[in-house]
Amino acid sequence: MKKSENNVFLTSDLLYSHLRGCGRLTFDEMNDLYQLIRDTGIPSESCAASISAELRQTICNIQIFKKMSNSSRLTIRIQPKKQCRIRNGEKCASCIASGKCTDEFVREIIGKKLFAEKYQGK
Repeated sequence: MKKSENNVFLTSDLLYSHLRGCGRLTFDEMNDLYQLIRDTGIPSESCAASISAELRQTICNIQIFKKMSNSSRLTIRIQPKKQCRIRNGEKCASCIASGKCTDEFVREIIGKKLFAEKYQGK
């Protein structure tokens, strides 16, 4: 998938400098995921210390070309606890994207929503 086709991104980097493209969702799907992340508390047994999401929608009306541009972007940031089996917090997003996350909560909230094919049967 080309980077330009992605409108959902996942990172475990504090500075958002390493974004992993997670595919493309409609604005309504992104909004549903955003609200799920926002409204769901992290269980104490989870390896996630924090999960945050930022949803942006940009609408631009370009009069010269008589074209309307509408773009949306969802960025999800997960910060693992130190006791996470990954040990390197920056690799957390890669672990989730590859289907290797063992944390039940993270798999349900992020893994199965963005990488369903890698979490089938888990």
